[in-house]
Amino acid sequence: MLQRIQTFYLTVAAVLIAVMGWTEIGNVVVDSGIYSFTLTKMTQVSGGELNTNLIDLTILGAIIVILQFVIIFSYKKRVLQLRLSTYNILLMVGLIAFSWWKIYSPFKEMEGNLVAYKIPMAFPIVAIILNYLAIRSIGKDEALVRSVDRIR
Repeated sequence: MLQRIQTFYLTVAAVLIAVMGWTEIGNVVVDSGIYSFTLTKMTQVSGGELNTNLIDLTILGAIIVILQFVIIFSYKKRVLQLRLSTYNILLMVGLIAFSWWKIYSPFKEMEGNLVAYKIPMAFPIVAIILNYLAIRSIGKDEALVRSVDRIR
């Protein structure tokens, strides 16, 4: 049923990842200028023209959000919900690692680079916690249904 607490957890997690896609997740300051990162692109704020698409991060974020809504609307199949939620947690860990790598890899050869992450970089961590809470709630629902079936 959609009015369960796990629906709230999963919806908030999907919204956090979607918001992360449109907001700035970090800045890198190097000798050649200041670079700004979102999940969709990297732009050079000062010092020239640079606009790099990060379509792979965008696709990964979109897959996570779509999978969140698939999990929400598969409420009749709790075991599938548990498996997909676990898989989605792994995707979110991959999003964190991949975005960290995409920020550091172009500038690893340069000296004196300074990376400043913004608050939206913590959104996948919060979404992982919310998915874990949803997994616990789904597990409790499954245990309740099994205990009621045993009584019959």
